[in-house]
Amino acid sequence: MVVVFLLLLIFSCDNKDFLSRPWSRVRTIEINTNDDGSYVLFKGEVIFFNGVSNYGFGWSTQKNAFLNQNSFGGKSEVGAFELKVSKTMFTKNVKYYGKAYLISGAYQVLGEEIEFTVQ
Repeated sequence: MVVVFLLLLIFSCDNKDFLSRPWSRVRTIEINTNDDGSYVLFKGEVIFFNGVSNYGFGWSTQKNAFLNQNSFGGKSEVGAFELKVSKTMFTKNVKYYGKAYLISGAYQVLGEEIEFTVQ
């Protein structure tokens, strides 16, 4: 419910309001199943920095869920980050939903959700 409220705020405000918020922002760039390889590649980016105590990626077989995650710890600047996860962590031919996330102060900020399937 909090995430829905935050998303509504983001999309209902102009740029000036967006930049005045006290938390960092993140986006999910892509999730590549690397069909000829042995891993799934997650790519994300911190696009506005105002302190990050933890960041990483999460995934689940359910939309808008966040059951499995991999964290990197703190981050000190904007910029891209990525993670390679072994395909053995996923069930073949099952639809997954993944996204980047970060913790900024008291806020958990989620990137866009991307659907993927491991072959």
